[in-house]
Parts: sequence; structure tokens; C-alpha cells
Amino acid sequence: MIDRHKVIKRHNPSYNELKKRAPLSVGNGVFCFTADFTGLQTFYDEYSASSDAFPLCTMAEWGWHSYPLPEEEKKLLRLTPYDTNGRIVNYACDNTGQEELFKKIRVNAHKFHLGKISFKLKDKDLAINDCKPVNQTLFLWEGILESEFLIEEEIVKTQVFIHPNNDTLYIKAVSPLLENGKLQINITFPYGSHKKTAADFSAAHLHSTRLNECRSSSICVERELDKTNYFVIVNGDGFSSFLDDKQHVINIVPNKISIDF
Repeated sequence: MIDRHKVIKRHNPSYNELKKRAPLSVGNGVFCFTADFTGLQTFYDEYSASSDAFPLCTMAEWGWHSYPLPEEEKKLLRLTPYDTNGRIVNYACDNTGQEELFKKIRVNAHKFHLGKISFKLKDKDLAINDCKPVNQTLFLWEGILESEFLIEEEIVKTQVFIHPNNDTLYIKAVSPLLENGKLQINITFPYGSHKKTAADFSAAHLHSTRLNECRSSSICVERELDKTNYFVIVNGDGFSSFLDDKQHVINIVPNKISIDF
């Protein structure tokens, strides 16, 4: 008999250096999270910089967004009629004289980045040169991504995986830097984009992040991007969480060296 676990384990990808063009992902077939060497999406911009980059995104099968198209523009769209088994059906297949309108329609609907999860220092953003990769391994059989890296010679360990049936991401972080809140975690929500990065972090005025419910170590927010609505719940142990609705950021402040959420 084939020992399938042994065969799959043999092919677990493992890094001990920075590989910006080959980030690793965890998922369950309908919900996916792609991470950098920190196990989160801390260096989203750096990983997205090159033209052949594989962006760090959080995506779901249901996560679709469309740019609003004014009704008067929709009425201007010229369709081409075709006979389909004796029935006339109109299709948008000729862009002649309506090129700009075609472009607007073709980018809708598009998948979008549900939210960027990243480490930050207490008083500033974390720079990629502040960190040194130690090891990162994706355990294919278990669907768990384990990462280790250094900040100022202090070790940080993360473990991330996704529930096999639900749109739920589990994160465990361990580091002496967490105990005094020197190292924190942000969840930043972008506006949707049809581009490869699937996110627009410069359009804060085009979407909303509203507090729906807040309890001890638990926060629920409602997200609205035009006609797309979804809810995000953050809960766990070892931290407090706060919402900055103007910047669309949930700030997670640890109070011990190990946090789970």
C-alpha cells in the first residue's frame, strides 16, 4: 500500500530565505489566505512590486465586487442580436464606437481582497529590512503554514490554517515582543480592484467599515463596498482589539507572549 501521508510530507515546501515571487497559501477550496515569510501579509507592497508578482490576498469564492455603473451609461450600451434557436438574444460582443464603455463593463464583476493581516511595531510600520527569515514550512497534509523570523534578534513564530468547512482563518503568534505590545497586528480593509492585487488601499472614501459588535477580545465589523456587504469577526485569546473606522483598520494589541485568533 502507498503511504499517502509519507508521500505528501516528502513534498512540503520549506524556505529558509526570502522568496518574494513564491509566497505560500492555505485554504479549503473556497477560502484562501496567501502569506509572506512572516506567515501574515506584512509585506504586501514588497511582494506585489514586480510585474510577475503573486499578490498576498485573502479571498473567498463569494467575494465579488463591481464598480458602480450609472444607469444612463448602461442604456448607451449597444448589443448585437443573434438568432438562437428561433429566439433573438442580444450579446455585448462588439466594442466599435463604445470602447470606453466596454472597458468599464469588462472589469465587472471582479474578485477582491477581503482584508490584509499584517504585523506592525507599536510606533511604526514594520520594514522588510527589520526582519530576517529563519524558516517557513507548509505542511500539505495538515494544511498548516508555520513560519519563524527575527525582529531585532527576537524570534517570532506564527502558525496559520483555515477551517476545512468554514471561511475562518486561525492564527497563532508567539514572541517575547508581543508581551508588552511592542509587536502588534493590523487587519486593514481595502476597496475592491479588478487589478491583480485585487485591492485599492488609496480609496478610503469609497467604502465603509462599521462596528457591529464589540466584546472582550472580540470584535465584529460590517464591511460595505458599493453593493457588496460582508462581516468580519475577530476573536481569540491574549489581546485587545480596536477599530479605526476612518482608516478601515482593526488594531490587535497583545498582552502576553502568545496570542490566538
